[in-house]
Amino acid sequence: MIPHQLRYLWYLVAGATSIPALRLGRAWWEADYRRDGLDRTEGDAELPRHLLVAGLIRHYAPGGRILDIGCGSAGLLVPLKSCYAGAALHYCGLDYSAAALEQAAARASNSATSDRCTTRFEQADFDAHRPDASFDAVVFSESLYYAPHPRDTIQRYTKALNAGGILVVSMWRRPSRVPVWRALRGELRELSRSRVRVPRRPAWDIGVYALP
Repeated sequence: MIPHQLRYLWYLVAGATSIPALRLGRAWWEADYRRDGLDRTEGDAELPRHLLVAGLIRHYAPGGRILDIGCGSAGLLVPLKSCYAGAALHYCGLDYSAAALEQAAARASNSATSDRCTTRFEQADFDAHRPDASFDAVVFSESLYYAPHPRDTIQRYTKALNAGGILVVSMWRRPSRVPVWRALRGELRELSRSRVRVPRRPAWDIGVYALP
């Protein structure tokens, strides 16, 4: 248990590594979701962040075609459905873990839906995945700092944006995130920057970006 937690803490505090042997592999994620180790990121304490991210997406991407990279158990899905109520929403969640996507599918089936809302889930390593569709918004909610080469990842996924599309990034506020924000500003135009704080939790920075 302790090594498992320490490895996750390394990524939260230090950020991604380019050393393959130190990365969190699929077996790590499967074990963590099977033990519900990431429930801490899907509860009510995270709701203010999810609501703000969903609201920003709705404001800047009214077309409603959303790709959620590293979606986990799809904690962003219900806030998105609320924001797009009565409007078309096409949500695609991508994650490395089959266990996470099982939980995401259960969340999708248990939440209110309509014929104007569709959901799709794909299992893949986001750092190797090539999107086969185009989207109005690509979202990295607590996931971009796992990319060993964030600039390359940003370039790959912005190619999947529709005209006028946006990239939304939420990251726990830590010094190791500074290079990731620098990479974003080097590739894209920043439209919005926000910060969310809740009791007994870290602060999150949230940015919305468009192509230059």
